[in-house]
Amino acid sequence: FLNLTCADITKNQLSAKGIYEMKYGYTVAMILLVIISLAAGFAKAVRMPQEVAFFEQTGWNNNLLVIFGVVQISSALLTMIPKSRRFGLMIMAIMFLLSAVQIFMTGDVGFGIVSLIAVTLALFIWRREQAAFAS
Repeated sequence: FLNLTCADITKNQLSAKGIYEMKYGYTVAMILLVIISLAAGFAKAVRMPQEVAFFEQTGWNNNLLVIFGVVQISSALLTMIPKSRRFGLMIMAIMFLLSAVQIFMTGDVGFGIVSLIAVTLALFIWRREQAAFAS
């Protein structure tokens, strides 16, 4: 116990600092996902002209677009509540994936790939939340 070296102390301090920074990173990522989901959902729910035009290209009607937007907004709100966070993140990932599929269907492969980042991030945070719930 008394044989701690400077290297041991530094290693422990760095480890604790890394855990803190990682938690901070998860929180920032989750906040960004919530904001993106709220913004995207709102644009669909109020039938913004560019959203309507885009989704019409893939065969979606206005009713389906509004439902999609409401579900995106709901997933963001669920993610903000700790007890429903895992459910919200899973729904959010599914909705981002459906959006990415629509983007790929229009032929915009580059933006489709970028859109998959949100899916990956939502699933990554969901996995962390799932692990924290299990322990």
